[in-house]
Amino acid sequence: MKTMNQACYKLDWGAITIEGFSDEKKEALHVFNSDLSKKEKIDRVKKFAIGRVIWAHKHFPTGTNQRIVFDVRGQSLSSQELEEIKNSILESVIVIISTKLSIEFKL
Repeated sequence: MKTMNQACYKLDWGAITIEGFSDEKKEALHVFNSDLSKKEKIDRVKKFAIGRVIWAHKHFPTGTNQRIVFDVRGQSLSSQELEEIKNSILESVIVIISTKLSIEFKL
């Protein structure tokens, strides 16, 4: 994921759409209900999530944190697979922007 072409994250995503914003925490919430059943799908979901976080970061007030919740209920993923997805996204985002990003999975 680190070697992925960063130009793909310079696309214009249009209006920022998030599921929620906490003024108290200064945190934006993204919720993804994604099919993570195959490697190709996982790679596409990671790329999408990274792109959304980077695009939103460009438009949020300085210091805004972001949180991603992946709704993976009904899918058979090991805790190791979920941890690999999470770490891959976090590592890729930190290389491109510096923002606090948390990721969780709704099982």
